[in-house]
Amino acid sequence: MRPQTSFVKNCQQILCAECFVHEHNGHRFSDIVTKAEEKKSEFGKFINEVKEHLDQTHQKRQELKEQIKELQVLLKEQSKRETFLKITYENLKLVKRDLNDEHIQLGALNKLEKLLRRKIFKQNLNQEATMPNNNNNNNNNNNNNNN
Repeated sequence: MRPQTSFVKNCQQILCAECFVHEHNGHRFSDIVTKAEEKKSEFGKFINEVKEHLDQTHQKRQELKEQIKELQVLLKEQSKRETFLKITYENLKLVKRDLNDEHIQLGALNKLEKLLRRKIFKQNLNQEATMPNNNNNNNNNNNNNNN
């Protein structure tokens, strides 16, 4: 194998001097060391770009991790709120049921009160109806006794 000393720009190949003269006559060429330095510089820039991109990606990843932690905290808080609301809702349903029961009982008590008032009223009427007769009878008895 012959030492490769030239870089053919047209073909983008590295050649030895003999191949260059025979096969690539008329093509533009440059020194292989110069081309190696150019490629080294290009690779250096590329590596720097990749490192920068990796740094940015790492930074974004860290930011996303922090956001995930914040979201997890928010989800826990939301879950606690939902649990509290569910418990409150269930308690309100119980209170409503109790109030309905009390309302039913109050309605029944009101009906009972009305019935009792009617009975008392009827009893009072009956007593009043019988009282004058008793007074008249008592007066008649008193008059008879006096004679």
